[in-house]
Formats: sequence, C-alpha cells, structure tokens
Amino acid sequence: MSGLLASPTVINNVESLANLPDIVLNGADWFTTVGTATTPGTKLVSLAGAVRQPGLYEVALGTPLRTILQDYGGGPSGELGALLVGGPSGSILPPSLLDTPFDVQPLQAVGGVLGAGGIVALTSEACVVDAVRELVAYNARESCGKCTPCREGTQRMLGLFDDVRVGRGHAAILQTIDELNDVMGYASLCGLGQMAPNPVRALLRHFPEVVGEHLAGRCSAGVCTPC
Repeated sequence: MSGLLASPTVINNVESLANLPDIVLNGADWFTTVGTATTPGTKLVSLAGAVRQPGLYEVALGTPLRTILQDYGGGPSGELGALLVGGPSGSILPPSLLDTPFDVQPLQAVGGVLGAGGIVALTSEACVVDAVRELVAYNARESCGKCTPCREGTQRMLGLFDDVRVGRGHAAILQTIDELNDVMGYASLCGLGQMAPNPVRALLRHFPEVVGEHLAGRCSAGVCTPC
C-alpha cells in the first residue's frame, strides 16, 4: 500500500491533529484527565434537530447523552421521541437510553456507535421508521459502487424499507432485512457498507412495536402514508 505520490503517508482527521499541540505542551497524563480511562479526551458533537440550542460542542468522552441534550442543547424543543447518534451510519436510540455515556463501549452495549459525533434529536411527532429510511437512502446514494455487497445491498435495503414504511411488507421481510444486514456488514470492502446496517439494526432492536405498526399498514406519527 502506498500513499500520496507513492510515498508513506499519515492520514488523520482535523479533530485528531487539533489535539496534538496540547498533548505535546502538557503531556499525555494531562490529556487522560479528561474523558474516561478507556477513551480519554474530548469529542466534537454536532447537535441538531429538535433542540433549543443546536450547534457544535466539544464534550468530554463519557458525558451522558442526557447532559449533552440538556446542558449543551438547552433541552428538546418538544416531547423527545428518539436520538440519532453517530451520523448517517449511526444508531437511533429511545429516550430510555438518555443516561448512556457518550463513549465507544457504552454505546456499543446498547447497539449504538460513536461514529462521526453527530446527535440529532427527534420529537415524538417524527416517525423513526421514516427517519431511518432517509439514512438508508443516504447510504445508497453515497455508495461508490466498487463492491457488490454495498452497491447492491444498499439499494435492496432501500426497496425493502420502502415496503415496510408504507405497509407493503410482511413479517418475513424482517428476516430478509437481517440477512441483508449481515451480508453488507461482513462482506463490504469499506466502512460505508460495513456501517450501513447500524441504523436499521438499532431500529429493529429498540422500536420493534413501531416497525410492527408499519407492517400492519399504520404509522402512529401520521407521517408515512400507505399506498
């Protein structure tokens, strides 16, 4: 493997590079005083959606989701229905998990991911199935098309989700979705295809009753209209 101009190349994101001057000046021990023992430091959080104070915030890793939402975001702008954590390939989580620390392992334990650090609050008036459908569509558009599991899998998942969303699906479709998630997660060449199943898996894990309503041709939020 070679990098820029066929030479060895170090690739880091800006957030990682921004930490280096402080670590050089203050030392590694200083850096580990912020965050958690397993994941020291801070994380930039892009807080958006139904919050009173949306914006970009730097928070210590391990900060509970509730604290990020309330203290940084000023609280939800309506009755909270769900949180999308981790960006387009993140996971949708219910309000019952607001005390989960914003950290790698705690999020993984509840089927979530730290991801790009995005947090989007959804009110109870928003449909979580509809929201995840938009994430599925995004990943389908962003697929580079190089590998078959991602190129075909994301498009197939979008079709299946459209069937669920508007009540054309049936109970067996969930098994097909699970199998397709496994194929994309294990066989895709890059992170986009490998991570694309995350929002779908979290939806099925944490909002099975809402998915069941859609399979029966109902959307309690009144957003999805069956054909």
